[in-house]
Amino acid sequence: MQGKLQQSYRVAREIERNAAFEGEIAMVQLPRLRELLREDARPQPLKLRFEFRRTEWGARSIRGHIEAQLPMTCERCLGAMDLPVEQDFELLIDACEGDDEAGLEVIHSDEGWIDLFALVEEEVMLALPIIRRHDNVDCNEFWRPSDPEETMEAERDNPFAALAALKGKL
Repeated sequence: MQGKLQQSYRVAREIERNAAFEGEIAMVQLPRLRELLREDARPQPLKLRFEFRRTEWGARSIRGHIEAQLPMTCERCLGAMDLPVEQDFELLIDACEGDDEAGLEVIHSDEGWIDLFALVEEEVMLALPIIRRHDNVDCNEFWRPSDPEETMEAERDNPFAALAALKGKL
């Protein structure tokens, strides 16, 4: 693993060197992700490992692993929660239609450069659940999953049941 993490990397140079990096990215560097976090939180930096390489068929790619503990708000109880995120990714760089044999996503460089912070931010945001909530369903005392017995009672008290009985008599 080489060097300190930079925001941008020159793709051709890093592929040629088979460069691999490891480090942390502060949340202040990821403004779109930072907006999703609790306002009162002091988030820990994201941990990141990644490498530039060529795939089996010679296409250029970036592969890595992201770990984070994100301080978020539970959408069920509106309380504080830490959401663990672990995300593996592999993306082809500047690939053509025929190069995506493995079904990998393609990213495009900006004149040969990749913005690592934007890439990581996007990957973490895609890994977030649509509804962020505690695993414990009891986190909100006013919300309970429906009880099957209550559902059966509601079916028995159907006001149209009497009409169905009258219809049968006619």
